[in-house]
Amino acid sequence: MRHTRHIGRGCTLRGAWIMAFAGAVALLVAAPAARAGYVQLTQTRSLDTGASASFGTTADDADSDHSEALGSFDQSITSTASNGDFLPPNFYGGSGTGVARQSAQLTPTSISGSFIGDAQATTTSAASSSRANSTWSTTFRADQPTPFDLDGRMSAQDVSVVGFTGGNAAGSLTLSRHADAGGPEVVLYSVALPPFPGGIPPTVDFSGVLEPGYVYSLAATAMASRENQSLGHPRAVYGQTITTVTFTLTAVPEPAAAGVLALVAALALRRRRA
Repeated sequence: MRHTRHIGRGCTLRGAWIMAFAGAVALLVAAPAARAGYVQLTQTRSLDTGASASFGTTADDADSDHSEALGSFDQSITSTASNGDFLPPNFYGGSGTGVARQSAQLTPTSISGSFIGDAQATTTSAASSSRANSTWSTTFRADQPTPFDLDGRMSAQDVSVVGFTGGNAAGSLTLSRHADAGGPEVVLYSVALPPFPGGIPPTVDFSGVLEPGYVYSLAATAMASRENQSLGHPRAVYGQTITTVTFTLTAVPEPAAAGVLALVAALALRRRRA
């Protein structure tokens, strides 16, 4: 009799667990998809380049691009200026080139960006300069508490063949927020390239929780400039400065079916104990 009651009790528990598991799976399948991690509100991006070259007379070129459209994009502009013959027998002259690039990819749960400023200058007994600036910012909000990770890197490259040339680089990334009801902007995270040449570039590494009731702002800047002054110097002088800022903000919203999965796990644990 004891053996018979034991089998009956086991079958009853097993049947109850199977029915509960099947119901949980049905709820999981029917549950709505997870919410997006954030909602983009505004976006502003700007590219600015310029170049000049001087050898007797001066040549200049400049370009810019600005947009406030939402969503993903990929854009670049270039300015180039040259002056001098650069042909035998003298090879004298100068040239400058500035290239600014930027791209952002926005998905329901991530924001990825790449921003580059590339400034180049070449001279022989001449003067030249260039600049390339890439700036961007976006604002967004979260409708539910959403954990996130912010990762990326920055770099500044300075290339020169000989003297008579110099460059500057600047890069930054900032995450801040302010309350929906108003109030001051609070900086949550900020990182920038060192202000001196040869400094160790920082890595982007931050995490937290996007909270409802706030407007968040994410901004990035990559700037580069170059200047050559080799008047009276018969050798070719080349210089280049490249600033790069890349990042990915990954939001991890709570799945709509998290409660169902927890129920399944609890039932499985109860069955093992039984």
